[in-house]
Amino acid sequence: MLTEEALILQLSKRIITAYFEELDLTPLFSHLSDDVIWAGAGKHMQLTGYEAVTEALRRGHSQRVLCRISNEEYTIRPLSDTTWLCQICSDITTDPSCNMFIHEYQRCVFIFQKTQRCDDGWEIIYLNNSVAYNRLNDQELFAVEYGMHNFQQRAEADGENVLTTQDKYQLYSYIKRNAFANLDAAGKNLFLALSLFPSFTGELASYVMDSPRAKDLLDAEVERNPFLYFDYHDGTYSFHPLLASYLHYVFSRKSRRWQQAQQLRAAHWYLQEGDYKQAIVLARRAGNYDTVLTAIEQGGRESLYGFAHDVAADTLQHASAAERAAHLEGCFYCVLYAFRCGKRLLAVKYLSVLADCVETEFADAAQRLYYAAYAEVMKGFCSYPDLSAMTKHVQRARELLPSPHDLILPWTFGSPSPLSLYHSLPGQLEQTAEGLRQFTASYIRLIHADVFPCQTDFIRGEYEYLTGRLDEAEQTLTQYVHANSIVPKCISHLQTAHFYLARLALCRGDAAALQKEVQHLHSLKLQVYPQCGTAVKHLCEAFLQSMLNSSSASVPLYTSPPPPIDVNGCYYPIAPIAAVIQDKVLLSRGEFPQLLLQATEHYKTAMASSYILPAIYESILLACVYEHAGNIDGAATALKQAVALAQPDHLVMPFAEHAEYLPQAMEQLRSDAAAAPFIEQVQGLSLAEPLAALRTALAKPSLPLSKREQEVAAMVATGLTNKAIAEQLNIAEVTVKKTLSQIYKKLGITNRAALSHYMSHHPMS
Repeated sequence: MLTEEALILQLSKRIITAYFEELDLTPLFSHLSDDVIWAGAGKHMQLTGYEAVTEALRRGHSQRVLCRISNEEYTIRPLSDTTWLCQICSDITTDPSCNMFIHEYQRCVFIFQKTQRCDDGWEIIYLNNSVAYNRLNDQELFAVEYGMHNFQQRAEADGENVLTTQDKYQLYSYIKRNAFANLDAAGKNLFLALSLFPSFTGELASYVMDSPRAKDLLDAEVERNPFLYFDYHDGTYSFHPLLASYLHYVFSRKSRRWQQAQQLRAAHWYLQEGDYKQAIVLARRAGNYDTVLTAIEQGGRESLYGFAHDVAADTLQHASAAERAAHLEGCFYCVLYAFRCGKRLLAVKYLSVLADCVETEFADAAQRLYYAAYAEVMKGFCSYPDLSAMTKHVQRARELLPSPHDLILPWTFGSPSPLSLYHSLPGQLEQTAEGLRQFTASYIRLIHADVFPCQTDFIRGEYEYLTGRLDEAEQTLTQYVHANSIVPKCISHLQTAHFYLARLALCRGDAAALQKEVQHLHSLKLQVYPQCGTAVKHLCEAFLQSMLNSSSASVPLYTSPPPPIDVNGCYYPIAPIAAVIQDKVLLSRGEFPQLLLQATEHYKTAMASSYILPAIYESILLACVYEHAGNIDGAATALKQAVALAQPDHLVMPFAEHAEYLPQAMEQLRSDAAAAPFIEQVQGLSLAEPLAALRTALAKPSLPLSKREQEVAAMVATGLTNKAIAEQLNIAEVTVKKTLSQIYKKLGITNRAALSHYMSHHPMS
């Protein structure tokens, strides 16, 4: 039975997902109390009572667009025996299908109270939603103007001037009277159906209209309609964003059956063109799950990446039994995606259904064995973190398929720190490492021939590094990299190996070796699960950058800014590792108040889930915060807490990596007889001196640019366009472009973002 905290979390997720990702107000409205209090982001958004609040939200419904939620953080607190608070912080990004672009941070707060009125026993007595929109006007529920402004800036080359609000509404009126109303019924339906596509060809228009007349109609409209474009270079048509926006509105007013027919037809077009993600999007809107599963099967596992977690769940739940049986492989992909998004119960539920299908649906023996092995591997996934059970299921799959097969890669392959995901009991790290090696070896034997006996050495190298045996770790990992660099399906293992080799270069203060390993990491091309591999690569790069940066020094390790930390492409257990790296980034930036809040929450979460290594790191980071604030006793207490977790396994390197931040706390702990030997070894392995040497070695020389190049670079860093720079310097725009090319060549970079990053670290006098 779920705890009250788990119920509140589940309910909050359902409400917030429906509100943003499905534009569905029903879950929210069904839980509002009669005297609910609502405070929105606008100055005058303060209402009390069910009728007033629901009326305001209904009025604002037309301003809302589909969004995707990411990087959610949930904070849940009991306020009394019958009242709970839940705060949800996340990023929201408009869906690519929308003709506006918003990517902002939002915070939503619910206060729930026990009630008999709602089926699940909870009602909302207070609701607050605040969004960090820079251009949110009073009485504006959703930043429509801001989103349109951003969309047009992105759509128009180099930031050309955008339309004013008055211009926009005048054009809307013109579109309605002159760019749409004069079409006949067939033409109107054609335009509405084509609004589902960002651009289209005459062939596509003929397919949609099912008539050769479509091409002639478009050509005639291009001549007289300023909002329909034709690109003579690639032979495609496109609607101006304002016309497309108007068409979307009219489309939404048509009957549901008509909309679904057009969406399904568009999905079939994308399917035959090989754009499986768009096929999935439109087939789901049409409610046709046979087409959804077809797109997933044809597009492979990667076709689901980037979607919200409910896509797999909806597909499994709404597909009929016949559709599931006809698309068994696509359903297995959905189960895997549900698992990797953290929906373990859902994955287990439908895995059982699919396993029964395997026994009954297939007459072909080879096919039955393949899917039975597939089901065993999935059972292994769902047994996480029980390594012995996982290994048993993988070995069973090998018995069913004695020769190697391309099934699926488990999420542990590609984690920046696999041991962190399994080490759950102090004193058992060695046994955990051995269990992980056995599981990995079993899986390697399933998908490869038995010719790679050292495939598990990357785990041994990680173990040796964490326990301070640096020479042995370097030898193991170097041997592993040299032996396995040509095996495509082990590239995700190489990510871990190069990540730890880069950390060993940090320990040695070897700038050349560090940059070599970073380059290896950056250049690895993951052939299986590319999105997951990219997300892990970003985590590794962010960790290394945070080690080189401190609040008093910032060394650019890359020629372009390190990408933001995004765990959406990773399997869900990697979240505690990502949390550690996010907090290390805060430490390197000197953002101590925010670090205190996050590390406290992340430590509690890690301890509750028995993630020992992340808990050790978070406790060390808390000690860094306290020492920075001058609270040496608090720092020593937090450090001692971390030592108690780390000492049974001799996990010294997490402490050595942070020794530069904790000189006084470590010195105080030396007086503790139990901790003193451990702290003494940590200080012997301290990275303080090697990191200081590296920061000096990697610091770039003074800006190697001419005076004019420095002027242009500085203006680019402020966000000015080429046109604006040319006007300010009284030169031709083509001269600005040539100067930029020279700057890029001198600095070894390729774009404006990289130049802005470079300038932020090399201010001119």
